[in-house]
Amino acid sequence: TDWLEAYATREDFDDIQRAFDSLDTSVLDTGPAFIAKQFDFTYSDGLDFVQGLKDSGGWQAVNAAYENPPLSTEQILHPARYPGDAPQVVAKIVFTGTLGSEWREVDSGVLGELYTRFVLEEQVPAEDAAQAAAGWGGDAYVVSYNESTGQTAMAVRLVWDTPRDAEEFARIFDDYNRQRFGGDSFLFSGATCAQGDALSCLAFAGSETLWVLGPDEETVSIIFGLFPG
Repeated sequence: TDWLEAYATREDFDDIQRAFDSLDTSVLDTGPAFIAKQFDFTYSDGLDFVQGLKDSGGWQAVNAAYENPPLSTEQILHPARYPGDAPQVVAKIVFTGTLGSEWREVDSGVLGELYTRFVLEEQVPAEDAAQAAAGWGGDAYVVSYNESTGQTAMAVRLVWDTPRDAEEFARIFDDYNRQRFGGDSFLFSGATCAQGDALSCLAFAGSETLWVLGPDEETVSIIFGLFPG
């Protein structure tokens, strides 16, 4: 962008515009929305992050970020939190042997603030999703699959900056849950739940929340049993 502003000719800009106009985005347009959102994040929030570094410290600050890169999407979304606000490390969740031999882990990792926001945006307004995710401090998730029944179970443990952030997330998540599964929320195993083709429950205490998704009450109850207190 800096080079274009300093040296590009009108012909250069016309060539760039023609290239954009000729792009075929049909595959992207028919794919999951979060894939397109990831691209948008890179080119919008990513640009803003780097521009902020350059504005405050020149290219030297940008170069330094390659030696000390951001540790979370939170630091990109909120540049003031870079580099001081490192994400909290949440221990990996393990289902192995708990749900039964027919279950196998298919995915685990960290959602981060960005993907937490993306999940909520599936069912609630984008501004509510951003507000709910903004207090993110760290997380860990795991997903398991039952080969014989085709069922899925998931747990996401989220640590928030403050108890108020956890409570705010829980409030907006209840909207997400009811929109996704329909009906009124209800209490089960100390958590607020909604049920449709699966049982989805969220419990929170202090600055932590635990989201458990499973095919039935027995499975969800077993998973909650892995997190005493």
